[in-house]
Amino acid sequence: MVIGPHLRAIGFVSSVGMIFMHSEGLLASGEKYPETDSLISNPLQSRGSKQSSQKSTGSEEDTVKSDQLDLISTPRDLRLQSDRQSYDSARQLFVASGRAKASINGFLLRADRIELDKDFKSLQARGRVRLQKGGQYFQANSLTYNLLKRQGELNQVYGVIDLSNFLEELKNNSSRKSLKNISDPLLAESPVAKGQNTLLSQHQSQIFSPNKELENGIKRNITKVILKDNFIIKASIGGSERSSRVLGISSNLYQSRIGRFISGSITRWRFQANKLVLNKNGWEADRISFSNDPFTPTQTRIEAYGVTLLEEDQGDLLISSRRSRLVLEEKIRIPFITKKRITDEQVESRWLFGIDNKDRDGLYAGLDLKPFELNKKYTLSVQPQILLQRALFGSTNSYASPKDSIYSSNENSLAKTSDLFGLKARLKGDLYGWGTNLNANISSFNRERLAQASRFWTGIDKTYEMPLLREVDVNIFGAYRYRAWNGSLGRTDIYTAYGAFLEKKGSKNMWLSKINYLVRLGAGKYQAEALGNSSMKDLWRGNIYGQINSRIPIYSGEKAKLLEKDLLRYSPAPIVPGLWLDTYLNSSYSVYGNGQNQNTIGMKFGPTLTLGNFTKKFFDYTKLSILAGAKLKQGESPFHFDQAVDLATVAIGLSQQLIGPLVLNTDFELNIDGGSQYFGKAINSKFQLSWQRRSYELALYYNPYKGIGGFGIRLNDFNFNGTGVPFLEQPQVATNDITDLEI
Repeated sequence: MVIGPHLRAIGFVSSVGMIFMHSEGLLASGEKYPETDSLISNPLQSRGSKQSSQKSTGSEEDTVKSDQLDLISTPRDLRLQSDRQSYDSARQLFVASGRAKASINGFLLRADRIELDKDFKSLQARGRVRLQKGGQYFQANSLTYNLLKRQGELNQVYGVIDLSNFLEELKNNSSRKSLKNISDPLLAESPVAKGQNTLLSQHQSQIFSPNKELENGIKRNITKVILKDNFIIKASIGGSERSSRVLGISSNLYQSRIGRFISGSITRWRFQANKLVLNKNGWEADRISFSNDPFTPTQTRIEAYGVTLLEEDQGDLLISSRRSRLVLEEKIRIPFITKKRITDEQVESRWLFGIDNKDRDGLYAGLDLKPFELNKKYTLSVQPQILLQRALFGSTNSYASPKDSIYSSNENSLAKTSDLFGLKARLKGDLYGWGTNLNANISSFNRERLAQASRFWTGIDKTYEMPLLREVDVNIFGAYRYRAWNGSLGRTDIYTAYGAFLEKKGSKNMWLSKINYLVRLGAGKYQAEALGNSSMKDLWRGNIYGQINSRIPIYSGEKAKLLEKDLLRYSPAPIVPGLWLDTYLNSSYSVYGNGQNQNTIGMKFGPTLTLGNFTKKFFDYTKLSILAGAKLKQGESPFHFDQAVDLATVAIGLSQQLIGPLVLNTDFELNIDGGSQYFGKAINSKFQLSWQRRSYELALYYNPYKGIGGFGIRLNDFNFNGTGVPFLEQPQVATNDITDLEI
């Protein structure tokens, strides 16, 4: 009998081993309340035991009658199931043992033994504790949890968390499903999962060994590893490059933005800690290790101290620590970021060091302040900077004389105090459904050269559904002193620009290949460097641009026949030998306010050959790409930034394993137009030496064409099946899996 939100009847039903704890809205649709008024019905009696009818005296676990306990308030979201149940009258605890499992706040808890106090305010679980919800999995030796305060503690913890689903799962705490119907994405089919409990004792020693994988069908090992994304840390020499797509003038289908010091994200982590303190908004740990590597032993992990994970009001996850370091191969330790914000788009770091030779005379330090919430729709991010190298030498070579033209050559001059500080800022928000980004990049606060030291650009975009075209991106842009590159003509600045463009891009599977396409239609007013001299032109420009590319397989080999862990020794994805034909077709038509126009149609094509599987120590991976291009042009542009100048080109790319994970990468593109004054000139180039592993990559690179170089660290993000095993010997953690007991 149920009275309001209170509990009056709990039935121990031995046939299903369910403790029915009813409160308003707790039962799933179709479930019925038990037809019993007794508080506890003795499970031994239900099995026909004569001893069960005898009153226990001095026993730790007894049955009691319904009039011996007061009315009990129970948590809304608690249900429990086990093989055996009893009541410990000495400690006033309900005890569930033998494949015990409970549903608490949307999490599925399993353990050898679960204890609840008589008021159902606290819970203790011991013996192979597993806590799982969606893509989040914890295993521990013990759990204590306050059901009312939603606070607890896990001891000797190992687990897997998926941050891409974490926010959604935190917001969906419903546990209205039956325990029998709770799905388990980490569960793998195995004899144990189907009820063959003899395997549990048979492999007892292996279950508690942190570096062994179980056999005989117990699916503990990691399988089906798929590369998702990566987390990149870079420091660049010579400044940063922005995608010219902001102004609608990009001729590349996909642009990479290499200017950000940190970009990308890792969403799937394995972790290990001696103790986790749980609370309703997240958890805390004195010391914890995270690893993006699916396998044990790990190639990379992050060791952090004083860690907190907090869900903020705006729905972001903020992971912070007092200090942390990146550990590579358990040999190299690199100081790591201490705070990062996890959103759908990016991971941010607070402190950074960068090198910008063009605008900042070299090395600078920056600090990302906590974003300012101007209102519910707008966020202002600010990064004040100190220009260290400019301060050290006391001079600057980044600006022309204030008396000269803005396109005059830079001169060396003394740096004032106001020249030693810079600023980057971004205002991001929503304007009547339009995504808005306003960016500022200031390299000096000296009033005499503030106009030369400032760069601004903004973009406002929205996606519309249009007849026949479906989704189309609408973009409105504006810029001041925007940097652009144009092949043999090199770098130029667009002094001012504003306008709009429509963009449609996508992909289709046709014939033997996947075809990517892009169509862009735009118009804008540009004040930019004139072609052939240092004067400026101020003209309207209209443009339509289209591109199609594809990769056609000619021959495809096979993956090496190795275990997945060995197959991915040096690479985040299996290397398959093969031969492909890459094709690019593009066309552009531009018209200008002075009556000029420029039309182009071009094509690039060439083979890409891959040899080896990248699993052996020497010369087991070679990738060679050759791309020849030709372009037909009619008319001339009045501007420097979009003049079609390289009408015949060849690009060659080579990646070669030297020894172990050491790989040499070279890419260069040349003008091969015999009738051009730029014949033989490099229009792009890059050299890179990489230490390539499954879970990370270290790289030194240099681009002579753009004067950009530096170093980079990349951590790879993976999807995988299974829970894996702990990756640290200390502290010792029971490596039980949620697959070792049937659901």
